[in-house]
Amino acid sequence: MTENMKSARRGDELSTEPDVFVWDECDLIPRGLLSMIIGRGGQGKSSLLLSLVGLWTTRDKPETVFISMAEDSDFMIRSRLVTHGADLRRCVFQGVRPDGTSDLH
Repeated sequence: MTENMKSARRGDELSTEPDVFVWDECDLIPRGLLSMIIGRGGQGKSSLLLSLVGLWTTRDKPETVFISMAEDSDFMIRSRLVTHGADLRRCVFQGVRPDGTSDLH
Protein backbone atom coordinates (compact mmCIF):
# COMPACT_ATOMS: atom_id res chain seq x y z
CA MET A 1 0.00 0.00 0.00
CA THR A 2 1.37 3.43 -0.92
CA GLU A 3 1.82 6.18 1.66
CA ASN A 4 -1.14 8.11 0.18
CA MET A 5 -3.46 5.11 0.46
CA LYS A 6 -2.89 4.74 4.23
CA SER A 7 -5.14 7.76 4.85
CA ALA A 8 -7.80 6.67 2.35
CA ARG A 9 -11.26 5.92 3.76
CA ARG A 10 -14.46 4.48 2.36
CA GLY A 11 -17.50 6.72 1.92
CA ASP A 12 -19.37 5.04 4.78
CA GLU A 13 -16.55 6.08 7.13
CA LEU A 14 -16.96 9.80 6.41
CA SER A 15 -18.74 12.11 8.83
CA THR A 16 -22.46 12.67 8.36
CA GLU A 17 -22.36 16.02 10.20
CA PRO A 18 -20.74 19.34 9.20
CA ASP A 19 -17.80 20.40 11.35
CA VAL A 20 -19.06 23.85 12.34
CA PHE A 21 -22.39 25.64 12.16
CA VAL A 22 -22.80 29.40 11.73
CA TRP A 23 -26.02 29.31 13.76
CA ASP A 24 -24.54 27.60 16.82
CA GLU A 25 -27.66 27.92 18.96
CA CYS A 26 -29.51 25.26 16.99
CA ASP A 27 -26.91 23.56 14.73
CA LEU A 28 -28.33 24.99 11.54
CA ILE A 29 -26.60 26.52 8.50
CA PRO A 30 -23.21 24.83 8.21
CA ARG A 31 -20.26 27.20 7.75
CA GLY A 32 -18.81 27.28 4.26
CA LEU A 33 -21.68 25.40 2.60
CA LEU A 34 -24.57 26.69 0.52
CA SER A 35 -27.77 27.03 2.50
CA MET A 36 -31.12 28.00 1.06
CA ILE A 37 -34.23 29.30 2.75
CA ILE A 38 -37.20 28.24 0.63
CA GLY A 39 -40.90 28.91 1.03
CA ARG A 40 -43.92 30.78 -0.25
CA GLY A 41 -43.77 34.54 -0.68
CA GLY A 42 -44.62 36.74 2.27
CA GLN A 43 -43.69 34.16 4.92
CA GLY A 44 -40.65 36.06 6.27
CA LYS A 45 -37.74 34.25 4.59
CA SER A 46 -35.86 37.45 3.77
CA SER A 47 -36.59 38.99 7.17
CA LEU A 48 -35.24 35.86 8.91
CA LEU A 49 -32.12 35.84 6.75
CA LEU A 50 -31.38 39.54 7.17
CA SER A 51 -31.95 39.36 10.91
CA LEU A 52 -29.43 36.50 11.12
CA VAL A 53 -26.98 38.41 8.92
CA GLY A 54 -27.28 41.34 11.34
CA LEU A 55 -26.37 39.04 14.23
CA TRP A 56 -23.60 37.12 12.46
CA THR A 57 -21.77 40.19 11.13
CA THR A 58 -21.65 41.98 14.48
CA ARG A 59 -20.95 39.29 17.10
CA ASP A 60 -17.63 38.77 18.91
CA LYS A 61 -16.28 36.62 16.07
CA PRO A 62 -18.06 38.20 13.09
CA GLU A 63 -18.79 36.27 9.91
CA THR A 64 -18.61 37.51 6.34
CA VAL A 65 -21.85 36.55 4.60
CA PHE A 66 -22.57 36.07 0.87
CA ILE A 67 -26.14 37.04 0.00
CA SER A 68 -28.07 36.35 -3.19
CA MET A 69 -31.60 37.71 -3.16
CA ALA A 70 -33.53 37.72 -6.41
CA GLU A 71 -36.56 39.82 -5.49
CA ASP A 72 -35.16 43.06 -4.06
CA SER A 73 -33.17 45.96 -5.51
CA ASP A 74 -29.74 46.91 -4.16
CA PHE A 75 -31.31 49.89 -2.37
CA MET A 76 -33.92 47.70 -0.65
CA ILE A 77 -31.39 45.04 0.40
CA ARG A 78 -29.03 47.67 1.83
CA SER A 79 -31.89 49.38 3.68
CA ARG A 80 -33.05 46.10 5.18
CA LEU A 81 -29.49 45.12 6.21
CA VAL A 82 -29.08 48.48 7.96
CA THR A 83 -32.45 48.02 9.69
CA HIS A 84 -31.23 44.67 11.03
CA GLY A 85 -27.95 46.19 12.25
CA ALA A 86 -25.68 44.32 9.84
CA ASP A 87 -22.06 45.35 9.36
CA LEU A 88 -22.23 46.17 5.65
CA ARG A 89 -18.47 45.63 5.25
CA ARG A 90 -19.09 41.93 6.03
CA CYS A 91 -21.99 41.50 3.59
CA VAL A 92 -21.15 40.42 0.05
CA PHE A 93 -23.95 40.72 -2.50
CA GLN A 94 -23.90 39.52 -6.08
CA GLY A 95 -26.71 40.98 -8.16
CA VAL A 96 -25.07 40.15 -11.50
CA ARG A 97 -23.68 36.72 -12.29
CA PRO A 98 -20.17 36.30 -13.75
CA ASP A 99 -21.72 35.67 -17.18
CA GLY A 100 -23.36 39.13 -17.03
CA THR A 101 -26.94 37.96 -16.42
CA SER A 102 -28.84 39.26 -13.40
CA ASP A 103 -30.21 37.30 -10.46
CA LEU A 104 -33.17 39.68 -10.65
CA HIS A 105 -36.08 38.35 -12.72
